[in-house]
Amino acid sequence: MVKTCISCGRKGEIFIKGLCIECFKNRIGIARLRDNEITVEMCTWCGRVRIGHKWYSHKTPEDAVGDIIVRRLKPMPSEHVDRVEVSGWVLESKLDWRTRVVVELRASVGNTIIRDSKSVVVRFKPSKCPDCVTRVSGEYDTLVQVRGSRARQIVYRVLANLGGELGILDVVETREGVDLYFSHRGGASRFLSALKSEARVKISRVEHEHVGLSGGGRRRSRKTISARIDEP
Repeated sequence: MVKTCISCGRKGEIFIKGLCIECFKNRIGIARLRDNEITVEMCTWCGRVRIGHKWYSHKTPEDAVGDIIVRRLKPMPSEHVDRVEVSGWVLESKLDWRTRVVVELRASVGNTIIRDSKSVVVRFKPSKCPDCVTRVSGEYDTLVQVRGSRARQIVYRVLANLGGELGILDVVETREGVDLYFSHRGGASRFLSALKSEARVKISRVEHEHVGLSGGGRRRSRKTISARIDEP
């Protein structure tokens, strides 16, 4: 049935509350944003960005912007809209500490799909991530020493498969194998689990060294784990 838009007089068959699609988008809109500007911390030393409570590594700054949009921008459906989601994004301005981004939205109203876009600002706040602060201070939490004739080959394969969210401060090749310095024990544990899935690994030594007190007055210890990769 052909209907007439109560706002512009346009005739058609798909209307929402008496409005054609264009008038509905202009007058009501398909989504509401909690904020048109998103601010995140970026480490000026390693380039990682903090989204929520975690620091993330990205291959390029553009990838970082996309991840921020996906994780932080949560559009809320407007009145009469059943569901809305981010379907894409493009840079509106040159990538910088303050960057304008056009976010593409896809909404559903019953069986009707409506597409629209909104302009938002992604602002990077210069900061230092905990791993870089620890690296510069020379502090580390856990040292994993991997030994064996195939240590280098297997260690680098494991690191490539796991990606960068391990809290690794440094990787040092030695005559006997590879030493890996971690800022936290969760990353070391994750690395060792992956290492054991790649080869037969024997943990030969675990040591704890007392290194003082934390800010809360608790004893701080540094852990050293020695692992040997058995020959095939």
